[in-house]
Amino acid sequence: MFWLITLLLPAMLPVAAHAAMNGGSAPGSAISLPAASGSLAPQDNGEQRPVSLRNHDEWLKVSQSLEEASDWKGMLDWCQQWSKREPNDSSAWHCLGYGYLNVKQYNDSIAAYLQTVRVNPEDADGWSNLGFVYAELKRYNDAVESYLHALRIRPGDVDCLSDLGFVYFMSGNRAGVQEISEKLRRLSPEKAGEFLQLTTQKQ
Repeated sequence: MFWLITLLLPAMLPVAAHAAMNGGSAPGSAISLPAASGSLAPQDNGEQRPVSLRNHDEWLKVSQSLEEASDWKGMLDWCQQWSKREPNDSSAWHCLGYGYLNVKQYNDSIAAYLQTVRVNPEDADGWSNLGFVYAELKRYNDAVESYLHALRIRPGDVDCLSDLGFVYFMSGNRAGVQEISEKLRRLSPEKAGEFLQLTTQKQ
């Protein structure tokens, strides 16, 4: 669904993301929302309940269905309401950032993801998604900083390491690429092989 921006490796162009929208990630493969408990309670006529009566799970589940339908305009409308209603819910800002990302409004996406990590500085997925959007804009220094934040929180995340390594590669940081290659070989030989193949193809 729309949380973790992971595996941007293929060329940093696709906005298919892979994520888990619960505590905070979005794309390279497929971004996703976290599982919500309970059942959604839209009215039978399809209208959503009044904003004041919506709970976190309802906001989240509707966001999931909009993401699954690739209804980015609907997602933006919904998540704008959500972030206004619940400004201290990092998932609301995650949702908004992902919606903007999919319509290529990158600066707005950055603003939303920055708010995500302000609300929840321990949101590794939020930092990772932020890194992805910076990389899309070739703001490589900012991308590196964001990925490093994510890795301080979740040091064994091989997808995030791969993304960071690709940013190093795109920015010409050979020492960084070598460092990531060595870490990946220790953590996941399979991922290390994928990373080596990608960077070799891009040379």
